Amino acid sequence: MIASTTRKDLMIVNMGPHHPSMHGV
Repeated sequence: MIASTTRKDLMIVNMGPHHPSMHGV
């Protein structure tokens, strides 16, 4: 789960906070 969270966090940072609905939040 840690790896998954890290990947998600990286994706969110990479995409930016302009699409919070994209990462499932």
